[in-house]
This record gives sequence, structure tokens and C-alpha cells, in this order.
Amino acid sequence: MSVRGASGVPIPSPSPTLWPTLIPLGTPSTNIQTNAPQNIGPQLLDKFRVRVDPQASSIYSLRGDVEYPVRIEVIVLSGDIDPTIYIGNASGDRLASVNRGKGGEPETIGQFQFPSTGYYELGFGSASGEGELGVSIYQLDPAILEGGGAFTSMNQELRGTIRQPASYHTFSLPVERGQRFDLSAIALSDGLDLQLELYGPDGKLLQARDDNIGKDPYLWNFMPAQSGTYMVVISNCDEHIGDYVLGVGPSISGEEAVIGTRTQIELSTEPRKSTWLTFDGSTPDGVLVDVRPISSDIDIIVAVYDPYGNRVALADLGASNERELLSFIQFPFDGSYQVEFDPKSGGGQIEYYIRPIRQVDINLGGKITPGRDFQKGEMTGPGMVLAYTFDAQASDLVGINAEAVGGTGLDLGFDLYSPDGYLLVSKDDDVGKDPVLDGIELPKSGRYVLLLWNYGKTTGPFELYLTKPEIPSAPPGNNQGEG
Repeated sequence: MSVRGASGVPIPSPSPTLWPTLIPLGTPSTNIQTNAPQNIGPQLLDKFRVRVDPQASSIYSLRGDVEYPVRIEVIVLSGDIDPTIYIGNASGDRLASVNRGKGGEPETIGQFQFPSTGYYELGFGSASGEGELGVSIYQLDPAILEGGGAFTSMNQELRGTIRQPASYHTFSLPVERGQRFDLSAIALSDGLDLQLELYGPDGKLLQARDDNIGKDPYLWNFMPAQSGTYMVVISNCDEHIGDYVLGVGPSISGEEAVIGTRTQIELSTEPRKSTWLTFDGSTPDGVLVDVRPISSDIDIIVAVYDPYGNRVALADLGASNERELLSFIQFPFDGSYQVEFDPKSGGGQIEYYIRPIRQVDINLGGKITPGRDFQKGEMTGPGMVLAYTFDAQASDLVGINAEAVGGTGLDLGFDLYSPDGYLLVSKDDDVGKDPVLDGIELPKSGRYVLLLWNYGKTTGPFELYLTKPEIPSAPPGNNQGEG
């Protein structure tokens, strides 16, 4: 399937008009076929006029094919305008954005490789001024693309060459949830300044990196919570071109966490990156995690991940040189957990303390039955996560309501996980500060996990209701006997 021009489906509905004045990059062709021969050079797909001003962008639907990169050229036809170009995905993320020229100067996306076949947003705007732009869209021969491709393992390097300013190369990466990995993009040519972006299987932007070591981007210790094919996009930040190498490898754990004893570890300063430790957990018990800086000027973020790669707790309340505390994290699943210490600023030594807590000692969390009763409890400290489990059948309909009582200012939220550990829904601040889920149809039979947590340092009593809403037998107004 070939790439279709932007004028196919306007959004909203401007009326682009053809214009004859652009000098084509290659031999124009208005009828490009999917089975076109290779090495035919750039092919003109569409060219049209568009009027823009600083208050609004003109947005078009652009169908892209993963096998065919494109080039997009914009020139100023009239007015004193500084044009901008961007390409976005269905999730609203900007995959490419260019504004390098001055007023009246052309803009070009030299080479853009689509992460997947489908529809994208192509937008034109103005950094200043208003006027009319001429747009040309070219399909490029895949043979000229010296970058992008597919990783076949989690320990591999792929090389690429950027030959045009504002180029975007896409690499596919098969990933298993819960298995951390590192990414690095290293320029091999002088002056080449790279950016790295990571997109999930659903097309959402997950991480962006730039200038982590010198001008090279690195992403360390990334924890995927979803299995599937991820996309890595490499681009050059300026006019420099040249060679690069993109590498992926499994992250290396610091060690096993010490349980029950205050322990000191060193966090990396240059480069500043996180350190993660492993420990075992069994439901319905849990742990307390207390982290304190030893070296000066360290601001620490603490996160805990379950065996499936879900982040179940986060502590980021303290400033530099201040303690971070997760008062109680109840294990939602049996298995290997990870605690991650991320130096938000600074680096050096910290002290952590992980203390086991038995569920019978606090009498919170545990098994509940939908529609039969409700649970009472109390959040007594910052960073509490309580795990409630219930059994259900596929297609069951359940509702969830967590209410703070007593006027303490307690701010609650909850996450619902499927029997295989996938996050189904996360709710927060639906009715005031209380999370409410009116109803959700469950996808499979098994034991579900509901994690109830408090925001920040808010504490106080709560009530938790797990209901079974009834599905009406007929839509309102369609009852028999109505006349």
C-alpha cells in the first residue's frame, strides 16, 4: 500500500488547491502503486496550497506505509510567515516537528519513516505571521533509507546513516513485560546530535531522551508493563548528518535487596541513572520501604514494581536531602518484586530499609466478595497500597466505589488488574477526591486484584464498595405495552 497524499481527508476541512510552482525533488507521478519497482527515486504524491496563521494549525489525515518513507517540503507562497510542520500519531504524540528556518524560509522533513501502517496527522502552522504555503509530499524509495529496521534480540546493535536534515528512522523492538532493558544511540560522525523516543505497542510515547552522555541519548532501566512490539525513533536535532549505532541490552540489577536491615548503596552521579534491586513477595503480606539520603543534595524517587512490570507504588514527596517513605505496600501477586532508586538530582550514597509486614498484623486488604459487603479501613501513613482480591467470571459486571470518610482530606485512587496481571483501569478524583467506577465488564474468569492507594501524605478512614450492577433487560423507553 502506497502513502496517500494529505489532501485526501482534510481535518477540519480546508480546501487545498493544486499549485504548479514547486520544483519537484524527483520525477512527478500521481499514480504510485504498491508494487512499484525499486530504485525509482522520489515520487511526487501530492502538492497543494494551504493558508495558515499563528492562531490555528491546518491539519490533514496522512496515510503512511511502514515500508515507504516520505519527504515533506513547504515553501512560502505569500505573506511574511515562519512555517512549521509536524507529523503526529493517533495518540496525539508528535513524531516529527520542524521549525528551523526564519520568516519566509522553506521548511523540510527530509526523511520520515512511519512506525506502522495507518493514519497520521500532518499539520502546518506558523511560528509568526500568516500567509499561504505550498506543500509537496514525496514517497521515497526504501532502498535509499540507510537506517531503521528490526531488532531480533534484546542484546543487539543496529547501525544507520542520516543523510538529510530533519530525518526520522524507526526501529521495531520485540519486548516482554517485566524485563528491563537499556537503549543507547551513539553518534559515530562528528557534530551529529541525536534524539531518541520510545513508543509502546499502542503507539503512545513512553520516553524521550537527549544529551544524556555528551550529545548522545541513553535510556536506562526501562521497565515495560506490556508485551509486544515497541518502536524506537531516532532523529537528528539540527542540520548535521552522519552515522550512528543504536543498541539495546538487558538492564543489570544492582543486587538482591537486603530485607530487615538498614543498608547503604551508591547511586550513580555521572551519568545519573537509577539503581534497582529485587526481592520476593507473597500475597497478602507486604513491606515498608524507607529511604534516606546520606550524601548531600540527593533528591530520590522510589518506585516498587510487581512481577509483571506494573509500577504499584511511587514515593516522590521529599525535596533534596529529604526522606521518602512507603508506609505499607501489600503484594498483589506472588513473585519477584523490584524496588528502584532514581536520583532526580545529585548522586551518591543513600540508606534504604525494607521491613516485612504481615497482613494479619494490620488486618487490611485481602479477599472481598462483589455485591455482598463493604470494607472499612484506614490509611495511616504516606505511600500506602492495599491489595483486595475477588473472584469473577468472564463477562461479569462490577462497580467499585472508594470513599474517604470523617472529613480528614484523604485522597484515594485505585487500580484494577486482570488475573494475568494486566492493568484494566485506573481511577482517581471521579467524585471529589474519591475514585468511582460505575461498571466494567470483566474480560476473563479468575482472581482480580484491586489496589487501593492514598495520594501524597493524606491519611484517614475509608469505605470500599464492590458492587454488581444489573444490566437492564431492555433499553429505557422500549418496554412492552408503551403506546
